[in-house]
Amino acid sequence: MDQENNYLLRKLKTYPAPWHAKVHNPGSNHRTDVICDFAGEEILHFNQLNPKRTGEQYRNNIQLVAHAPALLSALIEYAMLEDARGTLQPNLVELIHAAGGPDLHSRLGQTAPKVSAPAPAVNPKDNVLKTTVKKQRRLPQNS
Repeated sequence: MDQENNYLLRKLKTYPAPWHAKVHNPGSNHRTDVICDFAGEEILHFNQLNPKRTGEQYRNNIQLVAHAPALLSALIEYAMLEDARGTLQPNLVELIHAAGGPDLHSRLGQTAPKVSAPAPAVNPKDNVLKTTVKKQRRLPQNS
């Protein structure tokens, strides 16, 4: 239950996250997998009645739905990064909104604030005035 404190998931228009999968009647012909919300309320039932569906496909679909809130949270976070760069795409905004996420349509077309590059650092040695070197004096020699 690591998603209940995720602030991106708190205001979704879906059942409360995190979601998890439960199995009813395991090992029988009437096996049913159920996706439940944070409170344990059932959201969705999966029945493996179609012989064309493989067991792996069945399990992957269950896991995909069970992790849908976390996937939506990751999409929202990615959209926030794209918005900060000024490259938010309309199809991403539509997908998030259709999945029960926040409406980001107002952010489309807005450019990110331009941040000017910092001035290059100046080496203090470059600013020192060049001085002339006096002619060296010879020391007297002891004889």
